[in-house]
Amino acid sequence: MATHTVGLHIDGTVYCWGRNYEGQLGDGTTTARRTTPAKVVHGAYGVSGFLGDDSNNKITAVALGAFHSIALAADGTVYSWGRNAEGQLGNNETTQQITPVKVLAGAYSGTTYLGDDSNNKITAVALGYNHSIALAADGTVYCWGVNGDGQLGDNTTTQSNTPIKVHGVDNVGDLSLPVELTSFTARQEGSTVVLEWITESEIENLGFILGRRNLKFETGNWEEIASYKTHAELWGQGSTTSRTEYQFTDAAVQPSWTYEYRLADVDYSGNTKYHGTRSVTIKSDDQLLIPETFSLKPAYPNPFNPYTVISFALPEAAEVSMRVMDVTGKTVRLLVNNQGYPAGEFSILWDGQSNTGVPLSSGVYFIQLTTGENIRSQKIVLLR
Repeated sequence: MATHTVGLHIDGTVYCWGRNYEGQLGDGTTTARRTTPAKVVHGAYGVSGFLGDDSNNKITAVALGAFHSIALAADGTVYSWGRNAEGQLGNNETTQQITPVKVLAGAYSGTTYLGDDSNNKITAVALGYNHSIALAADGTVYCWGVNGDGQLGDNTTTQSNTPIKVHGVDNVGDLSLPVELTSFTARQEGSTVVLEWITESEIENLGFILGRRNLKFETGNWEEIASYKTHAELWGQGSTTSRTEYQFTDAAVQPSWTYEYRLADVDYSGNTKYHGTRSVTIKSDDQLLIPETFSLKPAYPNPFNPYTVISFALPEAAEVSMRVMDVTGKTVRLLVNNQGYPAGEFSILWDGQSNTGVPLSSGVYFIQLTTGENIRSQKIVLLR
């Protein structure tokens, strides 16, 4: 359980409040506690001012542990402050730090600091109780800090004061996240089901497998309907940091039946990772009516973790924008950006992550759907 709170302002600066015995507020003091937000000072980030106040290198993500804090800058470098007895700040020391220090490279591909390789920036950070985690653009994961229970994932229980690479499954190779999936949807189009998904990056991805089962039967078994081995459109991109869009059409469906689909990717080692399921009830021709009104349907599930689906209806073709906002009105995820849609009903998947791929904290968020002068909003709750 954390003893303090950290907040990221829209201008890129960082605020902390709560207990401060370990310097976890980063304000240059160990004042026992602060009951209002204090701005985190620059520390190793710059020569003056505050953490994140450089408009060319804003802080893009923050996280907090029990007694320490971490921040990710736009240039991919990482800063930490607070308790350091277990090496959780990653600066190769075990001395408490009351202002931000730059995390060293350790086993990372850069030269001096974690994230300083412009071709392999750090894209996300997270904290445990007394250890720290970072995800690089190439999909590798780094950890540092306490390791008594093996929380660093290196097949030891030895503390590390600098980042180490998390080992792979069964201690083979390094852990990498083969596919960063940001969207997976299923919709009826005529008498078929169109499956679409988007990846933002892929690491050693051979390709995808699509499974289907008929929910009309409670004991319906999964069947493989398409694979990268049989369908070229399901081939993966190998290793890439570019966005890729995929589509597959399932024509073997029957009216009035409900089908559930699941998507999996396969890496070069043959490991398979599943990405959740989507369901579609097939309507007959006389049920396929154009919606009469513009509407934003209730997200499902809500509350949710880790995914929710937001559906909407368009009575006519329109350019659509859909964003997720926090309680302050700040946009934390842009799901659709002025994209043209025909008349019909559509669904968008949100994975509870920000625009930078960082998992957002539990709390209340708002979905805002806009088409021209039409605006609809609804409240959703993320539970971690």
